Amino acid sequence: MTHANASKSASAGKEKTLPEKIADSWACELPNLSHRGLQLTLRIRALALVIDYELARSAEAEGIQVDDVLLLSALRRTGPPYQLRPTEIFRLLNVTSGAATARIARLVNKGLADRVNDPGDRRSQLVQISFAGAAVIDRIMATMAQVSDLSLDAGGLDTSQLRKLKAGLRLLERGWETVVPSAENPLTRENVARR
Repeated sequence: MTHANASKSASAGKEKTLPEKIADSWACELPNLSHRGLQLTLRIRALALVIDYELARSAEAEGIQVDDVLLLSALRRTGPPYQLRPTEIFRLLNVTSGAATARIARLVNKGLADRVNDPGDRRSQLVQISFAGAAVIDRIMATMAQVSDLSLDAGGLDTSQLRKLKAGLRLLERGWETVVPSAENPLTRENVARR
């Protein structure tokens, strides 16, 4: 989004967004439901789709898939030496061991990750992000940071509003972590990558 488009979007702030229209449509179609949480959930989900689209564009620009971004991101966030066990990967990404193996192989074949011997267990290997893989995910994250900042500017959020939004999201995240059982919740699986 260019700065001109960001300004144009901010000036159009009074008209309803597409996610608001979708949530309103559901309220009309199913008026007997409680829409207190559903309206917000639908809007966040619609926003997540837009963010996923931008992430896919960034991945494509780097010649990789979104699935590759998720694995590179998980490896990069672990901190030095940027390694995970294959079992940690399939649990973290909520995929089968076969899907995790295929994703790992794809990254290794592209030179974005390496299989290294596990110093704690000679019979197994770890997956480690390569220098090239770290450079790719760092560029993608830089692009996402830039686009995220542009969206905040386009929305006209000031520091106080942003602080309140972050606090509200933290509460909502905690609520969803309570409602969805820990074993099934992808947010709680994140702890696997933080050894």
